[in-house]
Parts: sequence; C-alpha cells; structure tokens
Amino acid sequence: MNMFEYQKEVKFVREKNALWKYISGKNIIDGTEFNVKSLILKEPIKVGTKWSYYDNMDKTTKNCSIVDIAGKITINDEEYDNCVVVREIYEQLIPANIKRTSTGGYVWSGAKEKVTVVIYNFFKPGIGFIAQSSTYIKKGEKIPHYSKVTDFIFLLEDYEFNSDN
Repeated sequence: MNMFEYQKEVKFVREKNALWKYISGKNIIDGTEFNVKSLILKEPIKVGTKWSYYDNMDKTTKNCSIVDIAGKITINDEEYDNCVVVREIYEQLIPANIKRTSTGGYVWSGAKEKVTVVIYNFFKPGIGFIAQSSTYIKKGEKIPHYSKVTDFIFLLEDYEFNSDN
C-alpha cells in the first residue's frame, strides 16, 4: 500500500490569452517537493475551443476543450449558472484500489491499470475558478456529462476571470 498526502499552494496567472494554474507543494509522507503548471483555460471562450499541454508531474499530455459556456452546477446546495466548463482528458496508470483520505490525499494498493482521467474545471464569470472534479474511466465506460459530477475539489482563489475580456 502506498500513501500520498500533500500540502500545496495554488495560484492562477493570466498570460496572454490563457489562464494557468500553478501548484507547488510537498508530499507530507516522503518530503518530495513538486511544481506543476497547468493550462486550464484558453481563449476564445466558446464551445469547441481546444488545446493540449504537457503535465510534468503526471508525465502525460492533457487534452482540453471548452464543453459549455452556460453550464449549470450545484455545489453544497448552491447553484452556479452561466459557467464556463472545461473538460481535460488524459490516460494514466493508476493502482486498482484508490481511496481519498479525509485530508485530501490518497491511499492506494493493487496492480496498476490504464484508465482515462476526466477532469472538469468550472469557471463563473465575475467570480473565477470555482471548482474542479475528477473521474477515473475504465475501458468500455462512458465519459460522464459534467452535470452528473458530484465529487468536487475546491480551490478557493481570488483570481477573477471575466469571459468578456
């Protein structure tokens, strides 16, 4: 069994026509430090806009696209409408048994298997980046629509993004 827990610092930076998420932190278990740069939103802000970037932590290319510009989600009984929804998809080898800990880390065991990772990032104009979800899809399973997602990872930041820019 392996365990990964981390402390992290997250910041958002707008560079030209894109929004980058920078994460730096430290694995609490083994002390390993990490720095990750993710291209999470790119202009033009319209359905169908696509881009890819290489993630140096996951060692994989991530394919992203804007799937909705008027999305509606509910988080903790609060509704957010007119959200920009970005879907990020990539393949990764992960242990067969993986569970999230109460502190946001992971505990895993078993042989590794290839899965498709689907991440949805949600942006609310005037508020900014409001939430992220992640789902592991095994071979033969369908990618869930973002409205079916219930497991959110919150990154509360004061970066303000306005789709009118």
